[in-house]
Amino acid sequence: MNESPIMRDLEGEVAELFAELFEEALIDLEELIEELQAYREELLEDISQSDFADGDLAATLSARLLELLERAAQSYDEDDHRHAQAALRYFMESADGDHDMDSPAGFDDDREVFNAVATRLGHDDLVIGF
Repeated sequence: MNESPIMRDLEGEVAELFAELFEEALIDLEELIEELQAYREELLEDISQSDFADGDLAATLSARLLELLERAAQSYDEDDHRHAQAALRYFMESADGDHDMDSPAGFDDDREVFNAVATRLGHDDLVIGF
């Protein structure tokens, strides 16, 4: 399979994990939306017990990912689907570039991946500022 063009925007472990997730078999977008909604509830519970995690960023990421998945579902394109799915899977992987719960910057790599995907798919309005 082809490599995502956003790989040139990512570095190190972030790029490696995204590349692996980009290669996964496609899952129905409606199923991914349901997975995100379930994960969000679990995540917010975990964040409430964390001294370090950035709950605001996690909530924003989950809301913007939901919007991205819904947009991909409305105007289906396999490339959009694959990118949105990989961004979601990256977000759901807590032991990624920086462990999400162990650092105030734990979700920064998730934001980096999300922003690269949102930009690639032409959804600049979803990009999350730093």
